[in-house]
Amino acid sequence: GVITASGTSSFTTTTAGDDITLDQISSFTGAVSLNTNAGAGSDASLTNAAIALDLGASTIGGSLTAETNAGSITDSGILTVGGTSSFTTSTANDDITLDQVSLFTGAVSLATNGATGDIGVTNVGQALNLGTVTTTLGGALVVETNVGSITDSGVITASGTSSFTTT
Repeated sequence: GVITASGTSSFTTTTAGDDITLDQISSFTGAVSLNTNAGAGSDASLTNAAIALDLGASTIGGSLTAETNAGSITDSGILTVGGTSSFTTSTANDDITLDQVSLFTGAVSLATNGATGDIGVTNVGQALNLGTVTTTLGGALVVETNVGSITDSGVITASGTSSFTTT
């Protein structure tokens, strides 16, 4: 069902192979933490968020999918993802800003739209594999790792300025 949470939210599974699937049009005004078992196949998916989404500290053994119908996606906690990651904003000019020292093991795919729908993935704590990345109509793309290389395994379509930095 629909979830309307006015504070922080935390969703956890402990058994290998169990998933978190939140796919109703819900609203989370505080940070949302998603934690699954460390085993592969323990995925987390939060889609159809009705407003901006703040991802809190989360550890996902499998893949992570985060999508908003309206509002930007940010992270206030470190994300540790054992599988692939996908972040999508649907409304024009909403941003994706992931700036914690996160660890993404699999390919990271990101998509925004609109003239100012920017993507920033910075302070990544290990090598980063970019999957399919799309900004449309002028959105900027900024990617930075603190440790490790930046590679791509998908098509990158950046219609605005792009910056790739390893430190």
